[in-house]
Amino acid sequence: MSEDNLKLQEYVRKAIELLCQKNFSDVVILSSYKINSVLREYFGVDIKVDRIGRMLANIAKKNQLKRLKTNIPKYSLKISRLSKLKF
Repeated sequence: MSEDNLKLQEYVRKAIELLCQKNFSDVVILSSYKINSVLREYFGVDIKVDRIGRMLANIAKKNQLKRLKTNIPKYSLKISRLSKLKF
């Protein structure tokens, strides 16, 4: 894995953790656009949405996250599973 991919993976992990912390319900909906906006707002990082989407799809596949039936790929993550999430 290249250094860029490791940085991207770390940023995506931090964004997902932040989304889970800020969420009030037991389930958080993950999308590449939501992660991108968190990265921009909290970390000042501007990464292409399609790269984030590919990374998110790989994470969802590894962890068997449920995909919601929308035009933009979105995945459902129970906050209790955050500690067991594989990146």
